[in-house]
Order: sequence, then C-alpha cells, then structure tokens
Amino acid sequence: MSNSNDKIDTAIKHLTEMNQRKFAVWCARRCKTDVPEIEAYIDAIEAYYVTTAGTKAEMDAAERAAYGAADSAAAYGAAFSAAYWAAYWAADSAAHWAADWAAESKAQLRKLRAMIKQQERGAA
Repeated sequence: MSNSNDKIDTAIKHLTEMNQRKFAVWCARRCKTDVPEIEAYIDAIEAYYVTTAGTKAEMDAAERAAYGAADSAAAYGAAFSAAYWAAYWAADSAAHWAADWAAESKAQLRKLRAMIKQQERGAA
C-alpha cells in the first residue's frame, strides 16, 4: 500500500460512520461518467445511506439499472465501481480503489482533513 493510501486509511478511521458514508459518496461522485443510471445509483446510495430519505428497494432498483446500463454501454468503469463499493463497504473500499491515482489521493486527503476538522468542531 502506498504512503497516500496509508494516510487515507488512517484518516478514514478518525471519521464517524456517517462521515465515512459521506466521504464514500464524495469519492464516487468524483469518478466521471456519462451514464445517467450510474449517477442515479450514486444518488440512491446517498439517499439511503446518508440522508436516509431513500429506501432499500429504491437503491436496489437503481443498482439493477446501473448494472444494465454499465453492461449495455460497456461503461463498467471507475464511477460504477466506486458507487458499488460505497454502497456495500462504505468509505474504506471506495477510498482504497479511488486512491489509485496520485492526484485523487491528494484530493481525498484534503477532503478528509476538512471533514475531520469540521467533525472536531462539532459540525458533523
């Protein structure tokens, strides 16, 4: 594991579970896609796991649609992968896979530092 990944993994452990979920969604949104079903899946993940405004049925339906779109459009790329991991293993896996790129690692570390500072101020 690279030094950046170590820092990311360590920083994630300092976040509350809810902030880990928010970070996972943030990572998923940073992966660019032109497939609307994948964007909708990320939205459904956020609604279910972060805002709790969504239902499991809605998230499952969005997942099926994203799988179908990814298969038909050959778009099974970083955005879908990040959304999938965010849904099932929260921030740890999403951060790990998204952190393969040095620039992304730096952006993630900046985001994590800001989230930790905000959380320490009690504004989580």
